[in-house]
Amino acid sequence: YYSNEDHVTKHTPPTFLVHATDDAAVPVKNSVTYYAALQQMGVVSELHIYNDGGHGFGLANGKGHLETWKELCISWINNLE
Repeated sequence: YYSNEDHVTKHTPPTFLVHATDDAAVPVKNSVTYYAALQQMGVVSELHIYNDGGHGFGLANGKGHLETWKELCISWINNLE
C-alpha cells in the first residue's frame, strides 16, 4: 500500500525526484524503483541522486552542491511540454 511504484499510472503527473545516497531514513533504491515505474508507464520524469545530503535537505540553502537541485528542477519544469 505504501509503495509508490505500485500506484503509478499513465495519469501520474510529471515527476522530479531528488535523493541523497546517504539518506538514512529512506533508501535511495526507493526513488530508483519509483523512477523506473514512472518510465515504464511513460510518465515524464527526472531523477537526481546526490552522494551526500542525508534525509530531507529541503532547499539546501548554504549546503554547497546540494543547492543545484533547485536550478535543475526549474529547468526541468520550464522544459515540460
